Amino acid sequence: MSNVQEAFAPGIKVTAKGEEIVAMPYELLEIFDAVALIEPLSVDWDAAVMNKASLITTFIKMFAAHRGVVIGLIGMSIKKDAEWFKGLSGSEGVKIVRAVVKVNKDFFTDEVLPMFEETGIGLPQNQEPTATDGSTSSDSSPAPDTTPQE
Repeated sequence: MSNVQEAFAPGIKVTAKGEEIVAMPYELLEIFDAVALIEPLSVDWDAAVMNKASLITTFIKMFAAHRGVVIGLIGMSIKKDAEWFKGLSGSEGVKIVRAVVKVNKDFFTDEVLPMFEETGIGLPQNQEPTATDGSTSSDSSPAPDTTPQE
């Protein structure tokens, strides 16, 4: 590949496990596979919403329960099988995930985000803080007393 071709290649290069990895946009058939892969996440997401589960807890549980889905989505883009991910450091994994999401942003915004938005609660900015998460609301101060004084 010439320098000009390489400069305009659609992939994003990262280094992981001592090798150059290229995150590539999903091909058409991979998009179909990816949509099928995320279906179990949709089911778990719907169940969590019905139970009013914490958003962060829901994501952690979903990805832990379906780590094969996450590895499958990443692996399709970087052309690596599940075995390759063994021994991958967390920081290298994060670099790869960022590259995969960036190069496949159309897929994630057109297919994955709507899965979360269809439930009606949307993404984190729509979730109310809870007393157990340490957050506070700016509306927590009492309203001023406006009753007429005698």
